[in-house]
Amino acid sequence: AAVRDAAEALQPAWRRGSVRIPDLPVPRATALLSIVEITGADPARELVGVAVDGQHLDQQPIIDMLLRHVALGSLTDGREVAIPADTVTVLEGRMHDRRHEIEEERRRTNEAQITARQETLKNTFGHKIRKAASTLETVRATSRSTSIERLYQGRITNLEARLEVELQNLSSKRELTVSWEPVAIIDVERAD
Repeated sequence: AAVRDAAEALQPAWRRGSVRIPDLPVPRATALLSIVEITGADPARELVGVAVDGQHLDQQPIIDMLLRHVALGSLTDGREVAIPADTVTVLEGRMHDRRHEIEEERRRTNEAQITARQETLKNTFGHKIRKAASTLETVRATSRSTSIERLYQGRITNLEARLEVELQNLSSKRELTVSWEPVAIIDVERAD
């Protein structure tokens, strides 16, 4: 019935459901749950939702209630109702706005993480390079063995090359993307 209803309404063929929640602050709302994929220094996949009531007013607290009841297993089936196309359009717009909010927040976090990791890498590798250079100077001053000198010079060169590779890898993670894929549209009603 849901597939037929979706086809007739020319709505996307998302998973659909109707549930009842006892502590719902409004008589009825519609929620859109999506998987949000985030790239960058800390890639993530998150379940994110948006909800509106009958007047298309934002009802974000309903998402928290819905997910809490899902986790507790305390949802009950609701009456199946048709979800108007304009409600779907509003939810998609809200999800687009939510994705933009997440992207802005993650860009700031991503930049801070990359900067901190770059400083850590520079300090860590810098310490190792200085230690190897100090040992190389000691070897040059106390020994005539060119093979040991080459060994330490090679270590310094390898550490510098590894640092450069690590810094380039981090720089490539500056480009952050946030995309979303709908999972389900849910009619939520208050259980009396």
